[in-house]
This record gives sequence, C-alpha cells and structure tokens, in this order.
Amino acid sequence: MSLFFWEFKLTCARPFFANSERPIQDYAKSSLVVAEYHMRIPGGDLHLAKDYVERVAGSNAEDVGRASEFLKTVKLAIQTKAFAEADARVDATMTSDNVPTAATAVGSEPIETPMATE
Repeated sequence: MSLFFWEFKLTCARPFFANSERPIQDYAKSSLVVAEYHMRIPGGDLHLAKDYVERVAGSNAEDVGRASEFLKTVKLAIQTKAFAEADARVDATMTSDNVPTAATAVGSEPIETPMATE
C-alpha cells in the first residue's frame, strides 16, 4: 500500500474516533498510532493528537502508561511550536527600520558621552 493510502486513511479516522460510542479499549492502539502520525509529519495536527492521547491516557485501556508518557511529548511539541511561532512574529517585526536607537529611545537629540582625555 502506498503512503498516500495510509495518509488518507489516518486523516479520515477523525470522524470515526470523534463520534464513536465504542469503548476506548477497542480503539486505543489506533488512537495512539494516529497521534504518532500527526506528530511525525510536518504540519501535523498536534491538537488532534493531544485529544486522542488524552482519551487513552484517561481510560482504563492497557495502553494507559504509554499514552501518559506520550502525552507529555505531545504537550511539549505544542508548547515548542507556540514559542517558535511567537519568535517568528517577533523576528518579523524587528527589522532594521524598527530597531530603536539610543537617540530615538531617549529623545530626538543624540546622546553625547564625554570622552576621557589623556
């Protein structure tokens, strides 16, 4: 099977898990696989991964320990992504035209410091 098939299958899994009335034990392993997939791909849905892992971690399925550890990783990835996006926004606003100089920070006159004479 091609990678596209698995990507399609894993992407389409959301409605099944979201609307399922089946016990979590029946699909806990599948939830973790989908969460791991979203963690691996660039631009994966980290919040969806967190939802799936939280469901398994809060259940009495046999994968609770694995899900609890993986939940820490997912939360760290979400936090890291948020910090990276914030840094990118700051970098975009801090161009050479926007950087304050000593003269503009204090007033319109440049600051003159007395030089020590020898």
